[in-house]
Formats: sequence, C-alpha cells, structure tokens
Amino acid sequence: MHQRPLSAAVALVSVLAPGLSPLHAQSFDQLECHKVSAHESVQRQTVDVAALQSEFSAHQCTVLGTTQLVCIAAKTDPSPAGPAAGAALTTAYSCYKLRCRSTAAPVSHLVSDGLVSSVLTTNYRVELVCLPAVATPVSATTTSTTTTTLPPCDSRTPGAGPLCAGGGCAPGFECGDIGAGRCGCVPTESPLCGTVVAPQCGGGRCPSGQKCGQAGLGLACACIDETLTPCGDATAPACDGFCPAGMCITLGTSCLC
Repeated sequence: MHQRPLSAAVALVSVLAPGLSPLHAQSFDQLECHKVSAHESVQRQTVDVAALQSEFSAHQCTVLGTTQLVCIAAKTDPSPAGPAAGAALTTAYSCYKLRCRSTAAPVSHLVSDGLVSSVLTTNYRVELVCLPAVATPVSATTTSTTTTTLPPCDSRTPGAGPLCAGGGCAPGFECGDIGAGRCGCVPTESPLCGTVVAPQCGGGRCPSGQKCGQAGLGLACACIDETLTPCGDATAPACDGFCPAGMCITLGTSCLC
C-alpha cells in the first residue's frame, strides 16, 4: 500500500504535541476531547509519521477503524500557569487508532505542565493520530416512518389488489395464483397452477405438499393436497374427487367442480 508522511501538524495524542501540555488562561491552547460514536469507517491507509520531536516519529503505520475522539480547542478558567505558553489552536482535531510496525521506543521523559511538574513518564507507545478537522453541528430533525405490513401469501386472493403480490415467500419461490381463488408460495421455474387449464394441469406449480390438478371450476386447474384426487381425475358417475371450492359433479362422462 502507498505510504504518505503525516506532517508535524498532526498531533499524536500519545506524545507531547504542541498545545497539549501547557495550560494558558488567555488563549485556546488546550484540547477538550470527546469520546464519540462514528457512523462510517475510514479507508485503511499506511503512513509514516514525522513528529516535531524526532524520537516520537514512527514508520509503516496503519490508520484504521472509526473516529475515536473529537478534540476541540479550549481553555480552562482558572488555568494554572504552565512552564511554557502553548500555541493558540484555531481548529478541532479528530483522532484515529494507529498501529505501527516500525517505532523507535522513545526514552523516558520528565513531563511538566500546569498541573504537574517533572513527572517521570515511561513505556511510550503510539496509540492515536489526530488530524485537523471541522466539527459542524447537525440540526435535530424529527422524522416519522410508516410501515406497511403485507398479509402473508396464503391469506391473499387473486382478486384483492395486485394479483397475489408480495406475501413474503422464501427465496426461489413467489406468491402466485394456485387456482380456486387462492394464492400460495410456489417455485419460480414453471407456470402457476392457477394459470393453466386441463389437460395441462400436471405442469402447473404448487406449494410444497400439493399438486396441480383439474380441481378448479370447469376445466380450470387448482392446487390440492397431494394425497387427494382432483375432481377432474375422478371417475363418473361417482365423481368423488376433491374440489377446493364447490362440489365435484358429473357432467356426461366427466367430473367437474
């Protein structure tokens, strides 16, 4: 991955970056840092970091994850006098996790600021990199969401609105006309049972556990339980076949619903 150096203007939170250590009452030379939840991750990139104090420089570092902190220029009141005046800050900073393969371990340092004096600090490790940023307020808005729940496929009828539309069938299935005024979840690769007529009923699609047979009105096909005999396949004059709606009757030498 292409590496690009980060200039000394980038503040390393784990080191003594300008503006972090001294506390000065008359200028915004401090940072007030906020832990945040960011809604977008950064694109990983590899960088070299050149620090103002060279012993803190790092190489082959990866910037990763989401924004961890947002730091705003600030001042405290009252502000303890520090050993040096910090440079006035005019921008915010956003901080990201930083992982480095090549980092010279800085020697121990004595740190002094407006709160402590000559405190021994050891075990330095690069943790975050902070870049100048702009923090723009977002106006609060109220939105309302209307959720429409479609009835399940098997409770729809072809005559109710769009023919057997929706219904929440499993992948590979669709809500379709299965005859006799009913809808059902059927495979997508062949004609719907309710759209074919005898003697083509055998090629119509039906839900699992059902078969397409001449069980609709007249020569219409309909899906019925696979253990039943469709009316159109029954023998006259008994005509004891099954019809989803109506009765199986004799018409000459045939049986019809």
